[in-house]
Amino acid sequence: MTKNNSLLICILSVLILTTLFLPSSPTQAQNINVLNYFKEPISENLTTTARNIQSNEIKETITLINNTQGNNKKLSFIIPFTPTNGEYIIINKDNEGNQVNSANVYNANGDSIGIISFENKKNMDLSIVNGHLKIQVSSQEKMIDINYLIASYTYEDYFNSSNWIVRDNITSLSIHPKPLLWDSGILEWSSIRNDSWAKLLNKHINDSEFSNQNGMKDQYYCHYDFAKGNKIPWNIEPSRPDVGYIETVIKACNP
Repeated sequence: MTKNNSLLICILSVLILTTLFLPSSPTQAQNINVLNYFKEPISENLTTTARNIQSNEIKETITLINNTQGNNKKLSFIIPFTPTNGEYIIINKDNEGNQVNSANVYNANGDSIGIISFENKKNMDLSIVNGHLKIQVSSQEKMIDINYLIASYTYEDYFNSSNWIVRDNITSLSIHPKPLLWDSGILEWSSIRNDSWAKLLNKHINDSEFSNQNGMKDQYYCHYDFAKGNKIPWNIEPSRPDVGYIETVIKACNP
C-alpha cells in the first residue's frame, strides 16, 4: 500500500468516526437558547425594569404603575416573542385544567426547549396575542412589581444522572435530580416540571428498557411534586400500570 493511500484511509476513518459520534438532532434541539427569541417587555403601564441576563437565563423584575383613579385596574404588558423556525408558546394548566402562571416554549417538533415562569400571583392572567405573551394583572395598588424567569435548561442542569437499574426484579429508571427542580422559590414551577421531563425523555426514549411513556411521565410528575429533595433517587418503572396521575399519587408514585 502506498503512503498516499494510507493517508487517505486515515482521513476517511477520522471522518467516519466523527460522524458517528456527532450528537443526534434531539440532543441539539434541547440546547437551543430561547433567550434570543424574547425582547424586552413593553407596556404603557411600565415604569422600571431590572434585568439580569446570564448565558441561559433572564431574570427580570418590572414595575407597573396604575395611572388611573379606578380600583381593580387591569395592568398589562407584553413580552415580544420572535421565533426563527416555527417555535411557539403554550401556557400551562394544572391537573384540574386551570391556567397557571407559567408557559413552555416548544420547537416545531413539539419538544420543550425553554421555560417562562412568573410569580404565583392569583390576580395574574396569561394569554397569547399574535404569538406574543401578554400578561394582565388586576391590582388596587398604585404600583406593582412582577418577577419572572425565562430560561433554556439542559439535561445536565436538571439531573446528576439517570440510569437503568434492577431492584426487586423490576427494571427501574433511577434518577438523581439537582436542586433546580425544587428551588423555584416564588415562581410557578409547571414549566420546569414539563421541561425537565422532556429532557429526561429525550435522553432515554430510545433505550431498549423504555416503554409506557404516559405511565412513566405520571410517576415522574408525582416524584417531582411530592418527593422533591426529600427522597433521592427518584425511581420510575415502565412495568407499572398507566393509571393516570391522581391514582399514581394515591399509590405513592409507584402504582
